[in-house]
Amino acid sequence: GLARRASHNGVRLEALARLSDSEIDELIAVAIKSDYKDAALAALDRLAEAPPSNTDAVQGLAAIALRSKSKIVVRRAKAVVKQREVTAGAVADSEAKRQELCERVEALSDSEDWSVVIDGLREAESAWTSLAGPNQSEDDYANRFMTAATVLRKRIDEHYRSQAEQARQRKARADEAAPRLTLCECVERAEGEEVPAEVESAKTAWGALPLPQLLSVEESSGLSRRFDDGCASALRRHEKFSEILDWRHRVKTDLELIEAKVTTGALDEVSSAWPSLKKGWPKLEGSWTGGLRERVHAVNDALRVKKEAVRASETDRRRINLLRLTQRCDQLEALAVSPAMTLKQAERGYRDLRTALEHTPTLPTKHDRTSIEARLKALQKTLNPKLHE
Repeated sequence: GLARRASHNGVRLEALARLSDSEIDELIAVAIKSDYKDAALAALDRLAEAPPSNTDAVQGLAAIALRSKSKIVVRRAKAVVKQREVTAGAVADSEAKRQELCERVEALSDSEDWSVVIDGLREAESAWTSLAGPNQSEDDYANRFMTAATVLRKRIDEHYRSQAEQARQRKARADEAAPRLTLCECVERAEGEEVPAEVESAKTAWGALPLPQLLSVEESSGLSRRFDDGCASALRRHEKFSEILDWRHRVKTDLELIEAKVTTGALDEVSSAWPSLKKGWPKLEGSWTGGLRERVHAVNDALRVKKEAVRASETDRRRINLLRLTQRCDQLEALAVSPAMTLKQAERGYRDLRTALEHTPTLPTKHDRTSIEARLKALQKTLNPKLHE
């Protein structure tokens, strides 16, 4: 037709422009057979605009690259074919990736691991955006992906709403439990003389609380048991506290008595009062011995000093007794063997011996006592015959 053979350039191009996109064969013929490169190139450009799905146009471009009369048209056709091949490969790769993203998002619809679901959807949407190109927003993959993503977003929104509702319910239960927990903690830490009053006040406050509306039966019962146990424990602590106070009073009284006896030196009386203090001391817990402990140590130190002094004095006394008796025995033994001993001296010596035997004083050792007694008895045997003379 005119598009191939018209000699005038304007006529050729006008005829070519009047060809419809469906007249593929004529466009191919112009590109291959036309003696005019402007018409051949214009026909080639029309064919290059055809979509990849137009197989006639695709085959025509391949034929033009092989058979066109114009070398420039052949080069242009080869470049178009190569570019379309590259584009087709990229499109195929993109479609494979888009299909994989669709499957990945669809697989998340059954997951209950919400961190995986949320992160997975975010990553998939980011990857989808990077793959998106022209004419892809309305295709099957796009519809499939958007449908699966919409389902997931709805599930995520429901999950967030459920979490928020659960948090609201937990807070409401915590608010309802708070005054009960406060009363439990109050009686659990109650100490001292005011425990009965504090327990009674807490019981009154507990009874005034409204019935639980949000707490479960288990939670409510658990708090009630904790409160009752706390009250009972507090009263037991107070009973023990009262007992400790009583023992502290007794120990303090005993200690004051002992301190007075130690000051006056009445150690025998201290010895009788000390067991009472020793009995009460172990009943005091560590926190109740403050102040008294130092006083007890002071009394112990004073008693030790005084007892050491008493023991030293007793040791000296016994040593003096031994010395006195030894000297008396020496004197009597010398008198007993003296030819100048008179009857009066013998009688007085005998009386001294009887007194010494009947009231032998305490001596340093048992051996000392035995030795002195033996000498006194020997002297008595020696004096008896002389008294009978």
